[in-house]
Amino acid sequence: MTEKSRVTANSYTSDFSVIEPGLLFFEREHLRKKPSREIDVFANTWSLGIANVQPNALAVHRRGSIIRKSGWWATFIPPFSIIDWELEPGFLCWKGYLSTLPLPLDLPEQAIAFPLRGDTLPPSANSIYELVRHASEAFAINKEEQVSSVARKAKTMIDDTFSDHEVTVLDVANLLEVSHSFLARTFRRAFGLTPVSYRNKLRVFEAMRLLLESGSTVTEVSHEVGFGDMARFSKQFRSQMNAKPSAFSIDMAINGRSEDEKVS
Repeated sequence: MTEKSRVTANSYTSDFSVIEPGLLFFEREHLRKKPSREIDVFANTWSLGIANVQPNALAVHRRGSIIRKSGWWATFIPPFSIIDWELEPGFLCWKGYLSTLPLPLDLPEQAIAFPLRGDTLPPSANSIYELVRHASEAFAINKEEQVSSVARKAKTMIDDTFSDHEVTVLDVANLLEVSHSFLARTFRRAFGLTPVSYRNKLRVFEAMRLLLESGSTVTEVSHEVGFGDMARFSKQFRSQMNAKPSAFSIDMAINGRSEDEKVS
């Protein structure tokens, strides 16, 4: 494992390191001072998270139900997942992995949670795949409420085009032959947020990954993920990540690039 790099935000710290090319490991300590409801969105990246959850500290909202668990748990979250968390005040520590490596076809397409026997930390991507394959008592945790065909098609379109600044949510509505307001209502009923908010979250998540991994500048990353305006990008990033974009600009050389190969 390589040397750790630390990101410090207003309410959390995260230590990142590279386990192997394409696989990033992190450890996060997060202090919340009040109850919160947070919708996490994952872009082109999959994740495995591991935590020893205290009773009533964490819950997931799905299909009108609230799922609460405690003890050692793992979450496997494929790309383009939406997770609706409910978090109580207090200190939460967890470890996890982020990767854009191709997933084996036999792994779940939906986000799942499953119990663990203690602090199991897979040493490689292949060992993560094996852990997920053999997960017992797993259940789905991805956000899904009243999902219509329009909402599902719109999500797929946004997933495919979120970084293209020339494709707007209105374009998606027009392609589906519905009004912008109808699409917004339908999408929110299905996934808990509007299409615009979903696209912004995808862009910010992808920006975070690129800042960590690519060595590109904040300006370059903002344009690459679809934000044409730096002020808007910074505002969205601060709102979602509770930190400046520059806090994540710590080139992890996850793709094996050396210091001399960084983008200036």
